Amino acid sequence: MKLSYRSVGSRFESPEFKENNPHCLAATFIQELKNSVPDYFALVLEDFHEVEDSEPVIEFLNTMIPDLLESCHLVISSRSDSRLRNFRRMMVNREAFMFTQDDLKFKAEECREWLGHILGSAVSAERAEAIAEQCDEGVTRRNDNGFAGLADPPRTQIWQRNVLRECLAEEMLERQTDELESFLVTTSIFPILIPKASDALLGIDSSYEIRQELARQNLAIEVYAPDEATAYVYHSLLRQLTRTRLHEREQDSLEELGTRAGDQPRELGHWEDALDIFSDVDAYLPAADFLVVVSETMAADKQWKKLASIVDLLPKSVITSVPELAIRRAQAAVEEGDLVYALDEVMGQKEREDFARHMPWASLEQSNIKLHQSDTREAQSLIVEAQHLMETQDTDPAIVAHAHHSLGISYAMSRQFTEARASIETGLAVCANNSGLSRKSAKISSDLGTLMADNGNSRFAKIQFERAAQTNHDIGDDVGRIIALINWVTLTSSWLSCLKPLRFCMNRLVNQTGLTSYATRPMLR
Repeated sequence: MKLSYRSVGSRFESPEFKENNPHCLAATFIQELKNSVPDYFALVLEDFHEVEDSEPVIEFLNTMIPDLLESCHLVISSRSDSRLRNFRRMMVNREAFMFTQDDLKFKAEECREWLGHILGSAVSAERAEAIAEQCDEGVTRRNDNGFAGLADPPRTQIWQRNVLRECLAEEMLERQTDELESFLVTTSIFPILIPKASDALLGIDSSYEIRQELARQNLAIEVYAPDEATAYVYHSLLRQLTRTRLHEREQDSLEELGTRAGDQPRELGHWEDALDIFSDVDAYLPAADFLVVVSETMAADKQWKKLASIVDLLPKSVITSVPELAIRRAQAAVEEGDLVYALDEVMGQKEREDFARHMPWASLEQSNIKLHQSDTREAQSLIVEAQHLMETQDTDPAIVAHAHHSLGISYAMSRQFTEARASIETGLAVCANNSGLSRKSAKISSDLGTLMADNGNSRFAKIQFERAAQTNHDIGDDVGRIIALINWVTLTSSWLSCLKPLRFCMNRLVNQTGLTSYATRPMLR
């Protein structure tokens, strides 16, 4: 008599006992679990009714179950009542749980309410009764057949099965106690019901070899050729599951699982879905850290209104706890003309004790607000303050370039052309000496050209506009290139030489889907 099993990454085979001795076998098995299994382990006995008449098997389980590790769970799937000796006592002590096929069935009235919610219209009692009868065989029949032939003709059977899986899982979980609900979403019974959603929820490695091994052991069900739409369905399911209120002691682990699940659509580029999942499990700090990256892209693309609306979805305390995000929100407020809100946001950040490394950026943003208020003297003072702070700490070159650029603009507004040129050229030098600042360099070159043109130096201005146009061409910014070319045209008599690149850029803009082109068409003509 011996026991052997194989799981992912490990294999166990007990010594062979000459006599049928389930007690020795159970002791050996428990010791093997203690020595070799990970922190979390689930034993799944499927179709247990096939072997439950075997006395050695029952004796083995009766001996093993009381000594199972706390980190191990046992899931038994059977078509008959359990013959295990201590099962009823364990249920009374809430050490074991049982749910039957009847627990998973919809009554006619429940089916009617559910279908009305899903389909968005009332469902007759007769139709609900027919669907309830068709689903009377429980989980398998519902998953495989759904309400095929009874739903509206345009709705395909694939869609029906996906909807049924989603709602079945949610319905099943909501009917259970908190303890059982928590148990189901963290053990191997759940992958059997909803494999892909469970993989996302538990962070299981979905490589081909792992999935094949899990399927071989009936621990997972293979889903062939999942497309993007199918993946989105399961992400939708995941959001529903994470909204389910678990026991308080499970909240920390739920947040961790939700964060891992949110990382998956984030890596695929579906950042709005990722933010939804982070928010569903109250994982606001990961959402805020993610928004810092997203907001940088939005700021570069001048999507200020969208940036503000997304940031405002987070609690105020979270926004203020992430300085970069708070300052981005202030930038959006400046662009929208809400200078009072922007100033309050920045000043609130500057008063923080742990804000030292962000002080230059905050001072620059405050100076930007003052420039919009035409208070150039105060703006210059704030920029100089920011520059002094930069000298005492390692600062992002982009912020240094921004400081010199802003100071130059403030000097230009005060008609101090010499100081303005010196500051702007210093900003250009910072961009030239550091990679990744091409967009900033193009903007500074364009502003320097404008300054020189206003000061009567058209030759130098044309050089700067040409540089700005070339840089914008290199980084693929057609709008920036057009603006630079138009500025260059106003200063030169050889306007025909720039007609070809100008026409090329405008044609690209006109042909871009969803881009407003009413302004570019007359210019093109």
